[in-house]
Amino acid sequence: MFILLGGSGYVGMAFARYLTSHGIPFRNLRRAEHDYAQLDGLRNLLRETKPTFLINCAGYTGKPNVDACELHKSECLFGNAVLPGIIRQACEDTATPWGHISSGCIYSGSPQRSSVSGTGLTANYADSADQPKPLTLNPQLSTVQSPSCALVSDHALNSTEGLKSASQPGLPTGKIRTSNSSLVPHLSTVHCPPTTIDNPQPSTLQSAAGFRETDPPNFTFRQNNCSFYSGTKALGEEVLAGASNCYIWRLRIPFNEMDSPRNYLTKVMRYDRLLEAQNSLSQLDEFVHAAVDCWQKRVPFGIYNVTNPGFVTTHEVVELIQQSGLIKKQFQFFKDEDEFMSLAAKTPRSNCVLDTTKLQKTGIEMTEVHEAIAIALRNWKWS
Repeated sequence: MFILLGGSGYVGMAFARYLTSHGIPFRNLRRAEHDYAQLDGLRNLLRETKPTFLINCAGYTGKPNVDACELHKSECLFGNAVLPGIIRQACEDTATPWGHISSGCIYSGSPQRSSVSGTGLTANYADSADQPKPLTLNPQLSTVQSPSCALVSDHALNSTEGLKSASQPGLPTGKIRTSNSSLVPHLSTVHCPPTTIDNPQPSTLQSAAGFRETDPPNFTFRQNNCSFYSGTKALGEEVLAGASNCYIWRLRIPFNEMDSPRNYLTKVMRYDRLLEAQNSLSQLDEFVHAAVDCWQKRVPFGIYNVTNPGFVTTHEVVELIQQSGLIKKQFQFFKDEDEFMSLAAKTPRSNCVLDTTKLQKTGIEMTEVHEAIAIALRNWKWS
């Protein structure tokens, strides 16, 4: 039996759908019935129920977007950095294997790696002097501390607001996977050169140019350049540094074919103006399938970038939406990030590409990102 934490949110509900549809027994543990933010209570529950695996989807993302985290910092800190440490302790005390939903939003820009002369090799985070020291956690005080920061939540562990799982509930959907290159329309503007699976543009081939699991996060409190949300997600990974029997799955800008306020494609279609950026994305149902596969296939524990191979620009997404015929709209763009920040945002946004080589080497495959978007739009279901 699996235990699912945070099963009422956007991501958590996708896990619940998947486990149900695949006949995998699980208990959707709601905090109203059992306060899993209390270490002793969670530890005792795990000892009593002896689950085969635990999935943590609980966290704080802010509604309608990460700007809200700037106004609810204690809840954000607790849900994204303190709670993972509590779950880690309970799982390690009971030898319970588990997986944690993290985020690719701890990166921004492009990775800076120093090549080893004459070898083509690059520096590895695990061997780097820049690797951050693990954080220490005091669950009773809701405190996260590191050599370079100390953040204290003013909410005790009985805070309910800080554990809003992921976001608005999603709607049922099936897993989509295909290798049919005809599903990807040709893109034909100056922003979007023709793209097919058989003749991909560089954005479909440059996964290796993205951030690897071994690259130190660069959009964190340590650099003092991030949103509060991204900072707390990075702290959450530091709290889990060295955790045994644990997967850390990095999600990045989820989408699928179901209209939802949390769906990236819905957001693009509804926003008045857009910011041009280059990003990795995660087709939500494929993300869930890949995460569960990690455990079922017993791939090595550790951090995995779970995004669809390749990357996509905002203009490419717009082209795909326009070609789908779902809406008739003239999309407007901000002139640059400065204009976006001055008119539409309270906090910086992460824009980055993640390298998926590590996941692919396990034999777990996800659909190329342009194709995945095209499939979602082709099968779109309005709410």
